[in-house]
Amino acid sequence: MTENGFMYLNDCVSIERGQYNNLRRVSNGLYEGSKLPAPEPTNVVEANQCHEAKEQLLASREDKEIEQASRKVRVLCQF
Repeated sequence: MTENGFMYLNDCVSIERGQYNNLRRVSNGLYEGSKLPAPEPTNVVEANQCHEAKEQLLASREDKEIEQASRKVRVLCQF
């Protein structure tokens, strides 16, 4: 879950873990000087597939479409 849904590639985020996982955008200054590893290309591809599946679910209108898109999200967006 994100606070407003507007996150872009290379944004700095804070991960809040508890009963739910939340991502919150934070200032780039928080990470200045840190040596964070670049994301693995396979992770980026998987994240994009998950995002596309969620967008498809949100665009679904018919029950059958919703069920298929829900299954796709469950498969592609497992952590």
